[in-house]
Amino acid sequence: SYVLEHVSSPMPFLVAMHECLKPGGSAFILTPNTFHYFGGSAYVARRLHIDEWVIRRIRDHATLDDHHFRLQYHMNSRGRLTRLALRAGFRTLEFRMLDEPGIYQPYLPRKLSSIPVVWSRLVHRLHAPGLAGTLLARLEA
Repeated sequence: SYVLEHVSSPMPFLVAMHECLKPGGSAFILTPNTFHYFGGSAYVARRLHIDEWVIRRIRDHATLDDHHFRLQYHMNSRGRLTRLALRAGFRTLEFRMLDEPGIYQPYLPRKLSSIPVVWSRLVHRLHAPGLAGTLLARLEA
């Protein structure tokens, strides 16, 4: 649950995950979706090497010191995770998308806290699950 975005070496991670499962066993994953505004912003900030600078300005230091790990964003899209998981030996992949505005509101100033709600309504109204904030995956060995 919310670990993939922190994995720096995707293939060894997925291979090890696959090796831990019996044939037919499943690994379940929840991770931010790169194609959501939040995941996309985090991805771009990471690539520009400003992610740590940004996060330290929008979150309190006590929370960060306890719960913060550097972002990587190597497996945070359905396409990228599919390619890597199949190469790691997984034979079946199943995906669902979910958008929960409350996850993102603590990262935004109070005046902008309605953005996640508006985005979520838009995703549902447009029937565009690929733009939802959370990617859920079941990888079967």
